[in-house]
Order: sequence, then structure tokens, then C-alpha cells
Amino acid sequence: MRIDLARPMAKGNLIIFKGERNQGKTSVAASTIKQFIKEAPENRVVYVGIHKQHGEKLLNSIEAGQRNQVLALTID
Repeated sequence: MRIDLARPMAKGNLIIFKGERNQGKTSVAASTIKQFIKEAPENRVVYVGIHKQHGEKLLNSIEAGQRNQVLALTID
């Protein structure tokens, strides 16, 4: 898996996680998103995934009070 991120996330950043199956992309995305939304209540995230289960897994890993900061879209 390859991740190109040279500086901290800020408004308007786009991160693409690309790699083979079962390499932990969803877990890394979840960790990154959790950290970003904890930094400030005004931060928002749009997550786009390939499978519905990945979006559900990601949302379930985020605290209930912070789920309104994340929009998960999936392509099945």
C-alpha cells in the first residue's frame, strides 16, 4: 500500500489509499479520519469506498457523537 501525505490534513485535502486487497487501507483511513475530526468540531470528512461494508466498518469505528462529521459514500 502506498500513501502520499507530506503534511497534516487541512481543509480541502484529498487522500487516496490505493493498494491490493486486505492490506489495511480501511483501517488506516479510519485512523486518519478519527484523528482529523477530533482536532476540531468544524472538520468534516467525505469517505468514498468501493464496498458498502467498508463504509459501515468505518462509521462503526467512529464515536457516535462524531458520526455527523463523516459522510460515507460507497460504490457497489
